[in-house]
Amino acid sequence: MIHIIKQFLFFILFILGSISCLNGQQHIEFTYDASGNRITRQVIEMKGPNENTSDSTDSGIDSKEKIYTELIDSYKVTVFPNPNKGQFKIVINNLNNDTNASVYLHSISGVMIFSKNNAGEETFVDIGKYDNGAYILTVEISGNRKTWKIIKN
Repeated sequence: MIHIIKQFLFFILFILGSISCLNGQQHIEFTYDASGNRITRQVIEMKGPNENTSDSTDSGIDSKEKIYTELIDSYKVTVFPNPNKGQFKIVINNLNNDTNASVYLHSISGVMIFSKNNAGEETFVDIGKYDNGAYILTVEISGNRKTWKIIKN
């Protein structure tokens, strides 16, 4: 009888420990410069099972899709959603008319899928007619560039 009680308590402790581990998960993202040196480290807290995990938010973005934000010079560049179903948006905050911004999207094989010179604060990209897979997005502002991997599901 004591052996059964010990096994039951061990099982309960195992379940409680598993739940607490799920709540404390983190994801770490790094940003590198053109030479391969790490310049930023961002810790992202993952949602636990007891937190709000609705399939969509008020913005219409699936909760599994991420919003990526980077700095190019003093401009905050946001790319979302990623992964996507064929459409995504690029927002460059505080971009003035005098600043030259360009957006390029290439397939993994290097074929240019989309390009826009003199991009504004908001750029919509539609790749719905292309195959699912990975694409390379490059945003260049005044000669400085950042690259993202875009996933189309």
